[in-house]
Amino acid sequence: MGLGPRAAGPGRRGGGVGCLKLGPGLPYRLIPEDVAAEWVSHRGDLVEVALWAGPATPEAARALPGAGSRSATLLGGAESGPAHRLVADDATRPLRMPGVGTVLWEPDPAVIRAGAVDTLAGLLDAGRVAPEIAYLVSDGAGPTPYATAFQVLEVMAVKEKVLRAWVRDRRIGRLEIKKRGIDIDPATLRRRLRPEGPEAATLLLTPTPEGARALVVERLAEGCYPHHVNDHNFNDS
Repeated sequence: MGLGPRAAGPGRRGGGVGCLKLGPGLPYRLIPEDVAAEWVSHRGDLVEVALWAGPATPEAARALPGAGSRSATLLGGAESGPAHRLVADDATRPLRMPGVGTVLWEPDPAVIRAGAVDTLAGLLDAGRVAPEIAYLVSDGAGPTPYATAFQVLEVMAVKEKVLRAWVRDRRIGRLEIKKRGIDIDPATLRRRLRPEGPEAATLLLTPTPEGARALVVERLAEGCYPHHVNDHNFNDS
């Protein structure tokens, strides 16, 4: 299934550059090769995809996404500085096993929709935890607008008995559960783990090269990273 000949606006009919804004759930694989697609998020919320097509003047071409490109544009509001754009490439990265002390990255939803997760992995010197799973793992962290960083504190098997004992022993009362690629309902699992106590924690459930794992993670505030990745440019690409 593809987009019809008028889907990208007047640019598809020879009338200059055309732009069509759609809901952000459009899969990038359905977009014609000569149409540029730009997924836009605002403060972490995915809001739209803009499709661009047609001939552009040299001045406009410098500001618009290139024909056939896929990109993620992140908007943060006036107090958050300028917008950031990451253009996807076709690079692939090796898988990485998350371990205690490693950094796990959760890409912005615009990066995920644009198919730019592996592009971001290259900037972060990171690898996916599993094929098609949008979590990245690296040994260190540095500032980037394109993902949220977590430090891995513990790694456990995804077994209810193991997790319930961990919640009880750590006296966890406030438990956030995030997951990708695992058929578990976080709300149901949270009830079954019976959190009770004064402590708070975040569990992240994901496939890994060694099977499904539950990662105890701590969100890293910007500027408070345990390490810094050297020799990589975290500016817009």
